[in-house]
Amino acid sequence: PTACATDTNDTTMDVTRANFEESLQELAQAIADPRFAFWSFDCEFTGLTSGPSATFDLLDTPEERFLKVHESVKNFAVLQYGVCTWSFDPLTRTWSCRPFNFWVFPNKDNVFGCQASSMAFLASNGFDFNKVIREGIPYMSPADRARANAQRLRAAARPPIVATNERDRDLVTRFVRQITEWLAAGDDAEGQAATATAATAVAAAA
Repeated sequence: PTACATDTNDTTMDVTRANFEESLQELAQAIADPRFAFWSFDCEFTGLTSGPSATFDLLDTPEERFLKVHESVKNFAVLQYGVCTWSFDPLTRTWSCRPFNFWVFPNKDNVFGCQASSMAFLASNGFDFNKVIREGIPYMSPADRARANAQRLRAAARPPIVATNERDRDLVTRFVRQITEWLAAGDDAEGQAATATAATAVAAAA
């Protein structure tokens, strides 16, 4: 008979934004293991069905079920992404697994839906909503990332706004001086750094 054992070195690895990079390296090492056989994954969503038309039916064909799932997940956010790698040792004929639990939270500009029953289910099973919001790894969809990159490129290519006449230069200099004086009233390091930045802007505008 074939036995199943969990890696003796680790239990489930909690992955947050603080240890994301090092955890990815460990996940890559687990996949690169010559004994690696397969991996499985699971997700926790803020909802499962977006409406009556997306409700699962026992008579759904595989194509119909896929379309319903696809329609639903577009409206909800992933809060946890679990990955488990499985390896088989032919000498001892045992399986070992390494689970990784990624806490993820959408990018700050993302808008997503929630289903009351799904949120209640997570809460009843001890899901830590504070942790996922504070420590979750930020993410965005490929389409959102493409739009963000395009906006960044447009902003970088946009020529700087330069005051070209004396009246405009005097106006800019006066505003920057007022802001500099206001920031100078602060004693903290952040205020002093902002003051230095504003002083540089004054020199550039002059």
